[in-house]
Amino acid sequence: AVDRLRAVFASDQAVGWRRAEEVWPVIGWEDVSQELVEEAVLMVREWLMNSRSSQPPAPSRAHDPKRAASRLLLGLPLLRLARAEELLGPPVPAHVLAALALRSSERVATRVATLEAENQALRRELTRLERRLNS
Repeated sequence: AVDRLRAVFASDQAVGWRRAEEVWPVIGWEDVSQELVEEAVLMVREWLMNSRSSQPPAPSRAHDPKRAASRLLLGLPLLRLARAEELLGPPVPAHVLAALALRSSERVATRVATLEAENQALRRELTRLERRLNS
């Protein structure tokens, strides 16, 4: 899918962005390899760089590559990226990396809440066993 999108983009950038936005949501990104997720990120970065160098002034553009790139990137499982800060650096819009940081902190908060609940359950069980032992 990524190779076909690259080919479409090479022939017509606007069509490439639109086609990517059409097919992106139906790709099972959670089920693909980390390498394919990284390849998709690199492709979008490349498209952004190419769009920046060849786009007309903003008022006449019907399509905004930065917005399209943001939508595409935020549709990926970015938490799986090993080098997220590097891959999501410029020219990627900064709010994509910010969204990744938010997702990461939410994941950590969920994990902490789970561990706290497990800790409380273990303390109750320990208290119950201590009472049973002392009686």
